[in-house]
Amino acid sequence: MVLPTDFTVAYKCPCCGAFEFLSISVFKLNRTKTVRGCRRCKESLFETEARSDGSFRFDVPCISCGGRHVFFLDRKAVINGETAIFPCERTGMEIFFTGRDSKVRSLVDKLENELEKLISMFGYERYFKNSRIMLDTLNIIHDIAEKKKLYCACGSRGIELVLLPGEIRLQCRNCFLWESLKAATNEDLKATMQRKKICLSRNYLKGIVSER
Repeated sequence: MVLPTDFTVAYKCPCCGAFEFLSISVFKLNRTKTVRGCRRCKESLFETEARSDGSFRFDVPCISCGGRHVFFLDRKAVINGETAIFPCERTGMEIFFTGRDSKVRSLVDKLENELEKLISMFGYERYFKNSRIMLDTLNIIHDIAEKKKLYCACGSRGIELVLLPGEIRLQCRNCFLWESLKAATNEDLKATMQRKKICLSRNYLKGIVSER
């Protein structure tokens, strides 16, 4: 019987937005704590550590809330090749994947393929300034709407979305109040991720009018 000694982890770098894949040796992890930077941008840090109780500790940077989360995985789960998906504790967005290399890469491929299908469905491959940022922003808005936290100050929840090259305009179907969310850079995405609700308010409209 052959027992695997390596497993793969993947997380989405909050600095450059790319998925980072790391192959980790159980034997090497048993001997030392490891801190690694994102290979693409060298900015975000990912930390692994073997604990005395037999579990592994992962300190993961979070693209969803901008903070860091600590996750634990049992050693037996690693040896058995179990796949684990960990969400952001604040937003529920899936940010960290572990398991056999092929399984983890398949999960990430599936996630990214779903985003690509949305791009093709909209027919905006060359329209957006950053298609990935745009679709991630749409997913966040969708999650906020599902929690019934997207509404207008007039009381209506009938909000339509207008997709522009670098932003999403949210407009109330009832009173036509609107707000724009920038969706072109990772900083724009980070700002949107920090929002727990979106309320189209008259104060926002007054601010737009006063600037004209």
